[in-house]
Amino acid sequence: MASTTPTADESPAAQVVPGLPALAPVRVVLDVARNEMGRAGRAANIQQALAAAGLEVAELVPVDAQRPAPRIGYYFQSDRDAAAGVSHLLEPLLGAVDPVGLRMRGTLPEPGTIEIAIP
Repeated sequence: MASTTPTADESPAAQVVPGLPALAPVRVVLDVARNEMGRAGRAANIQQALAAAGLEVAELVPVDAQRPAPRIGYYFQSDRDAAAGVSHLLEPLLGAVDPVGLRMRGTLPEPGTIEIAIP
């Protein structure tokens, strides 16, 4: 049985989790700072760009923390290419953003989840 604990040279996003599909449909989660009117317009522009590419935001998450720069992340190594595609698609709106592997916290996210945090 394969271990799901990451080794020193393996990021959490590189983990292989038994029973989960290697490829999954893209599920976009958009993190937006609370009570920021300018960010609401930016979030709408991102949703529109994703919709034009046949993707929809599955979840809009209000967050308290503000980021100095946008972030696009993924939880499973098999989702890295999809995250890179989303990054390329949103480059006119966010600038160049290299996707990063995200640490799993709380419940296990659905395979295919791409998380976008906007400043």
